Amino acid sequence: MVFTIILTLILLSILIFVHEFGHFSVSKLLKVPVEQFSIGFGPKLFSFKLKETEFKISLIPFGGYVKIFGEEEVGENSFWERPFIIKFLILSAGVFFNLVFGYFVIFLLFYIFGIVEYENIIDKPLKNSSAQKIGLLMGDRILEVDGRRFIRWKDFYAIFQDGDTHKVKILRNKKDTLTLKLYGIWDDTLSKYETGIVPLVLPVIGDVIEDFPASKAGLKKGDTIIEISGKKIYKWEDIQEVVEKSQGRELEIKVKRQGKILNFSIKPKKYGNSYKLGIRADVKIIKLSFLDALGYSFEETYFIIYQTFRIVYLLISGKTPVSSIGGPVMIGKIIGETRKTGLSSLLFLLAFISIELALINIFPFPALDGGHLLIISIEAIIRKRLSFKLRAVIQMIGFVILISLAVLITIFDIHRLLK
Repeated sequence: MVFTIILTLILLSILIFVHEFGHFSVSKLLKVPVEQFSIGFGPKLFSFKLKETEFKISLIPFGGYVKIFGEEEVGENSFWERPFIIKFLILSAGVFFNLVFGYFVIFLLFYIFGIVEYENIIDKPLKNSSAQKIGLLMGDRILEVDGRRFIRWKDFYAIFQDGDTHKVKILRNKKDTLTLKLYGIWDDTLSKYETGIVPLVLPVIGDVIEDFPASKAGLKKGDTIIEISGKKIYKWEDIQEVVEKSQGRELEIKVKRQGKILNFSIKPKKYGNSYKLGIRADVKIIKLSFLDALGYSFEETYFIIYQTFRIVYLLISGKTPVSSIGGPVMIGKIIGETRKTGLSSLLFLLAFISIELALINIFPFPALDGGHLLIISIEAIIRKRLSFKLRAVIQMIGFVILISLAVLITIFDIHRLLK
């Protein structure tokens, strides 16, 4: 627990530092003095001065700020009297740095570790999908799409986003080659074309997570799970279904290991709102070239951004409850569990939170960077400065609302943990 708290504070501090360093470095580049650079809010714990800037670490770790010269001044020396482009670049720099940092970490992960990919075998097509209608079956192996060899599922799905029909060459029963015409059907919920095809993940263990029930019971990488409490297992989804339905009750698991049948009794562990054994599926790792890693990292960053705005839409429209939002406590819990799955997972989570932090800050809400950008944009349009008093009132209202939201989300977090 203590280690998880320390790790959470370290990771959040890294992201806050990246964000505030964006404001700081662009201010210095544009020759705008910076008075304070703080990681955290409230009373200072430690500080030192370098030239005109005081660097400090403050008591409350969830945030930070850069105090720019003239930010609280009125008149000619005020920061807000500077040209629009200078204010815009400085205020947006934190968001930009968080986005670039997130992208860079994802790039390093893809380039160094490669990408995870499932076999090109399809699961049972979804009901009423185009895949079901044209006769695709569970176990079919995709060989080609429009004459191009199948490489990655993400590329496969992207092909069908044009709404057209494409020729798919498959291998059935390891001997019969068929070419079928497949198309996507528009899904309003997901806002994309869906073929109804998902990869078949075989019930072969690729990794056993430390300190989880499977590890303690003796399951090993390469084991094939063939039966759980009397239910035959044909694919990885069957494992997840049985474990979830167990509600934490002990399971009798039968595995095949090097030709031998072994039996284990394992009680799943509560993880968030679900139950886990602590195993991951066996997947293949594809190594990427430098240029491919750049491209795939851009796609992954775009996907995170797209999904974030989609969730915001669902929250605003009432389709997703506000109570589903996680705060610092939940982030800490996720970090604590993620560290057990390896360095790459922890680094990806760091990149994900960095991108999320950028997107949160860009929202046009008082006390956030987006709120400042909105105000200076309005001033540029109406060609008039808002009074310092009005600006201060707007920021104070925004700050109070943000603190209230933070408290509310923390309550939701604690409630979830207690459940």
